[in-house]
Amino acid sequence: MENVVATAKSAENELVIYARITNFDGLNSASKIINQEQYEVKTEKGKVRVRKETVDGVESYTQTTKVKSQSENVASNQEYTITIDREYFDAFKSIATSCMVKVRYLFPLKKLAMVDQAEDGATTNVTHTEPDIFFEVDVFSDPDGNRYSWCKIDLELDSIIEMADKKLDDDVKLKIVAKISDLEFKPVEGFVESQATDVQKKILDYLYKDVFTVKT
Repeated sequence: MENVVATAKSAENELVIYARITNFDGLNSASKIINQEQYEVKTEKGKVRVRKETVDGVESYTQTTKVKSQSENVASNQEYTITIDREYFDAFKSIATSCMVKVRYLFPLKKLAMVDQAEDGATTNVTHTEPDIFFEVDVFSDPDGNRYSWCKIDLELDSIIEMADKKLDDDVKLKIVAKISDLEFKPVEGFVESQATDVQKKILDYLYKDVFTVKT
């Protein structure tokens, strides 16, 4: 593969939140907007995905292999990513079993709460200023271009955990609380899969079958 120009292998731990958008105009406040088109082949152990990203008219292509690992309350994977070209992207697209077409809006994480669960439950408010940690908000549209109100919000946790290690003692059992209600697009009814009610599980099933994922 002569067009592979870079590789990256990493662990990925992320919090995935599902919520409804009540203020679409607020999405325009995002610090970055990325159009994404991706295709994947998936098994019970993980998946292989190719993705085209377009930012300000500039396109880039990557392939990512994700291998599942166990982690409480968060999506946890070992990732291996390579840069590919348009020809490889199109070839993979022709054999993919599903696809996602979406717009990703990035909102910087500005503030979070750290709760020490090991002792008295005291809450420490931390003003977060690192520029590379974002709420990644994926918004989907129907075939006519109308945006669905349900969205998927990802928050990668590894940098947050690294920051917490510098501020708190090693023996602290940490609970991280990042409020999505303060985001400009005013999400409501947020939930995570691991704590979903029966009704929320039905919503999640609907989202992945009829909103997020398109069969190829």
